[in-house]
Amino acid sequence: MKDLFFHHHLLRMLFLLMLGGTLKAQSNSKTSFDLSVGVHAFFLPGLKAKFTAPKPMVMLGLYRGLGEKQNLQAGVTLGYQHNPYQGNGLFAQTQIRYEPTIGKSIQPSIGTGIGYQLVYYPSTSLEWNGESWAQGKKFKGVVQVPLRLALGFKGIASGSGHFTPYLAYQTNLLFGYSPDLSPFPVGALVGGFKFSPKHK
Repeated sequence: MKDLFFHHHLLRMLFLLMLGGTLKAQSNSKTSFDLSVGVHAFFLPGLKAKFTAPKPMVMLGLYRGLGEKQNLQAGVTLGYQHNPYQGNGLFAQTQIRYEPTIGKSIQPSIGTGIGYQLVYYPSTSLEWNGESWAQGKKFKGVVQVPLRLALGFKGIASGSGHFTPYLAYQTNLLFGYSPDLSPFPVGALVGGFKFSPKHK
C-alpha cells in the first residue's frame, strides 16, 4: 500500500510539472488536443519476440506550439494500455515533437520525451524468493522513454478549428520493468487526430 501511495503521488507530481511547463509557452502559441487509439505489444526482434497478440491502447494529449513557425510542439500525454499478462498500465509522459508541414497538407512528426508508468496486474503473480513461492507485487512503477514517428494530413477545417488525422508508431522504452532486460520496448500502432481550435 505504501508503494502504491508513493507511485500515485509521483505520477501526480510528474503530470502537474509537465502541465505547468506546457502552459508557460508564449501567449501567441497554438494549443492542440491529441487523441489516438490503437494496439500495443512487447516487441523484441533480436530475441524473436515479434509484434504478436496486440492489446488495446488509448492516449490523450495536450500540446502547445513553440517558435515562430510552431513546428515544435511541447506537451503532455496521458495513456492507458490493457494487457492481462504483462500488466495493465496507466502512464503520463511529456514529449517534444518536431512537426514540419510539407506542401500544404502533409505533416510528418518525430518526437521523444520522458514519462512514468504504473503497471498493475489483474491478479497477483507468485515469485520465487529463493526458498519458497511468495505472493508477487500487484503494482510496479517504471520510467518510460517514448520514441514516436507519425504522418498526418493537415487542414481539415471545421467551424471551431482544424483537424489533422494521422497514423503513428510509438515505442515506449521501459526502464525498471524487468531486471534482466532494461530498457524493455513496448511498440504501439495507433491512429488518431489532432484538433487545433481557432483563436477568438
